[in-house]
Amino acid sequence: MRRIVLGIAAVFVVVAALSATYWFGMQRGWFGSEMGPGEITGEVIPAEIIKARMASRKPAGSPDSLILFGDLHVHTTISADAFQSSLPLVGGTGVHPIADACDFARYCSALDFWGSTDHAESITPSRWKIIKDAVRACQKVSDGQAEPDMVSFIGFEWTQVGITPETHYGHQNVIFQDLEDEKVSARPIAATGIDEQSAM
Repeated sequence: MRRIVLGIAAVFVVVAALSATYWFGMQRGWFGSEMGPGEITGEVIPAEIIKARMASRKPAGSPDSLILFGDLHVHTTISADAFQSSLPLVGGTGVHPIADACDFARYCSALDFWGSTDHAESITPSRWKIIKDAVRACQKVSDGQAEPDMVSFIGFEWTQVGITPETHYGHQNVIFQDLEDEKVSARPIAATGIDEQSAM
């Protein structure tokens, strides 16, 4: 009996020591640091370019309609899958924070709107704040324009897995219409994993 008690005590001591070492290392940045939002580098697209772009997007025979282009399924390297495929080890170009997504949508893709929708299960409270602040900063570039060059949305991707078609809901992007804190969820909501009912 004494051996069992000593064994259990030894396990607790090892776990406590490893936990303390991990916490100590985290405080000193031994395991890396959060990448942050990045920096939005560009300026607003000039109004005359936006006006010409909008004029070209009116469908023939329907002058009151307008075709807009956007992407509401955007992952940065906050999402584990995007992070892994961005590693140089597997041929990726390195990490890409939200500012990169903003600049890419505005200057490379010429999108009219986009939404940041990283996987909810990858978003910690500090990352959620980074996402909200970065999307607001992206939108702020358009402030002062009668017609913004691009509209930015805060969002996240909710993913659920079931083992039958009836219990599998897959991926759902949650997009918030407004950018203010009181109109955006306090945190992203993640699914719990594989549906337990379908596994029975």
